[in-house]
Amino acid sequence: MFPDSAVDLFFCLSGFSLCLAYKAGSGGGLDFWPYIRARFARIYPLYAVSLGLMWWLVFRHLGGSGYYPTPLYFADAVRQVFMVNTWPLIGSGSNWDFPAWSLSVEAFCYIGIFPLLFKSLPRLMAWSVSRRLCLLVVLGFVSVIAFVRLWDGFMVSVHLYHPHPISLWIPMLRGVTLFTVGGIIYSFWVRKDAVASLAGQACDAVALAGFGILVGAFFMTLHKDYLTLLAPALVLGLAVNEKAVVARLLAAQPFYWLGEISYSLYLLHVPIDYELHHAWPALSHWTAAGFFYLDGGDVGRIHAFLLRLRVAAAVLDQGPEAGTACGADGAMIRAQVLGHRWARR
Repeated sequence: MFPDSAVDLFFCLSGFSLCLAYKAGSGGGLDFWPYIRARFARIYPLYAVSLGLMWWLVFRHLGGSGYYPTPLYFADAVRQVFMVNTWPLIGSGSNWDFPAWSLSVEAFCYIGIFPLLFKSLPRLMAWSVSRRLCLLVVLGFVSVIAFVRLWDGFMVSVHLYHPHPISLWIPMLRGVTLFTVGGIIYSFWVRKDAVASLAGQACDAVALAGFGILVGAFFMTLHKDYLTLLAPALVLGLAVNEKAVVARLLAAQPFYWLGEISYSLYLLHVPIDYELHHAWPALSHWTAAGFFYLDGGDVGRIHAFLLRLRVAAAVLDQGPEAGTACGADGAMIRAQVLGHRWARR
């Protein structure tokens, strides 16, 4: 119902989680290559599996046809191997496993944005609360306005399509702005500013407002994309207030399970659905595999974030190796360092 909107929450979560895992703003340095290897190990293996499946499916059904000429097929294949097909000026914007557009943007944020954000955070934390809040609001509204007015959902799917040149910049704009917002709300969390306290107190109200937007979108009275505006407040609120109703709800075992498999669901539901749709054309699109991609997958990612938050906070004093491992695999740290203590709770 709102997969495009939920991606913005993911970008915000990612910016916050990386700042937390690598102790941004603490005065230490970022060991770039171990950081990149950890990021690569986190996202690329499953991405390669999904891409391999889609290569075969797209080539079998579309490759060499006038609908998808062979030269364009191979050009898109090479760009997707390097995860640059959603980068403006380089890629065409199309992704065979279309949720992977967000991974292409995320890869850019890993390489080009997080090192700058990491280096800038000490200075950012020295800013006044009002100044940081203004920056957050401006970035948030820029992302929402670009999303609502200029987002072209047809661009990222598998077909021969020529989007407006400006549309090619919108995925990157959304990712960079919300990823940076994640770093800003991390500064509020670290400094324990009044904004963080307010977000914690309002956590349940923000979650309820998000549910209200979904209901309004279902009845076509509200624009679902305005959910993006709530992402920073929700992430910060959940980070501050673990006793909020929504935080306790997300601590339930089913959401823990969804958090563990959510990345797999995110990438693999498309090739599964694509093959089933061609094998049984009578099935309407999304009917066969739609249950793999319930919005619970996004809820699961929020729960996984809460676990990483607890784990990272518990091992912050154990050195950069612990922080790096937490960023790469929070479940491993939870098992090895905490002995499943948080999982049992």
